[in-house]
Amino acid sequence: MTDDENTRLHTAQRDYVDARFGAMDERFRGIDRATKVLNETVTRTPTDIQKAVANLQESMTSTGTASVVGASEQRSLRRKSGMGVFRD
Repeated sequence: MTDDENTRLHTAQRDYVDARFGAMDERFRGIDRATKVLNETVTRTPTDIQKAVANLQESMTSTGTASVVGASEQRSLRRKSGMGVFRD
């Protein structure tokens, strides 16, 4: 091999290795971004669940749901005490 051929061979190998390192760097950046997004989602999810539970509790204490629950409890008490005959 001549010196010129040897130089071209080493240059090609160096360029190949540099390109591989560049690809690995991009993959690591992608992994870092995915980890950050996952962390944001995990952090946000309990807050969303807490909001949903609060909304459900609020709707359960509203007059419509509370009256349905109250009427059901009243029927059960009347049935147990023999004060009336109710059919569900």
